[in-house]
Amino acid sequence: MVCAAAHPWKGEHGYELGPMGVSVALVEIVDCVPSVPSDAGCACIAPPDGWYSWHLRLVRRLPPIPVKGALGLFMPPAAVVSAAAA
Repeated sequence: MVCAAAHPWKGEHGYELGPMGVSVALVEIVDCVPSVPSDAGCACIAPPDGWYSWHLRLVRRLPPIPVKGALGLFMPPAAVVSAAAA
C-alpha cells in the first residue's frame, strides 16, 4: 500500500497536494534500484544522489482511507487492509 504523507514535503515541488495521511494505491514492488537522473519524470522530482527508485506493477488506485504511514516498508493495520480490499 502506498500512503500519502501526513505532512507536506518541505521541498518545492510545484504540484498541488491532495489528501494527506491516507491510502493512495496498492502496488507490487518488483525492483528497487539506485535512482538515476532519468527517473525524475516518474518521480516528479530530480532524485538526489543516494536515493532509490521503486519499480512498480499492478498499481491499483484506492479510495482515501485514513492510515498512519511509516518510513520505509511497513504492514498497515488490519482494519486499513480490510477497508482497502472492500
